Amino acid sequence: MHQIDIRPLEGKTVHFSLQDFPIEVNFICTNARIFVTTDTTTHADVDIKLKSNVFLQLMQGEDLTELLRQDKFHSWRC
Repeated sequence: MHQIDIRPLEGKTVHFSLQDFPIEVNFICTNARIFVTTDTTTHADVDIKLKSNVFLQLMQGEDLTELLRQDKFHSWRC
């Protein structure tokens, strides 16, 4: 198990969706926990939209920095 410091995300909402697959959720970071909700009507501090193949690459351990260099992200707004 990996320890991840989520303190910089405290009080933030991250909207995540896939461009070519029906997934759209918000990650709400509060009280040192991350909650996932399908209610996407609330304001998001960060909006991430990916193609499903890029999402799979991330889940398989592909380096985020390298994917950003290759401009694989459809949308990334802070």
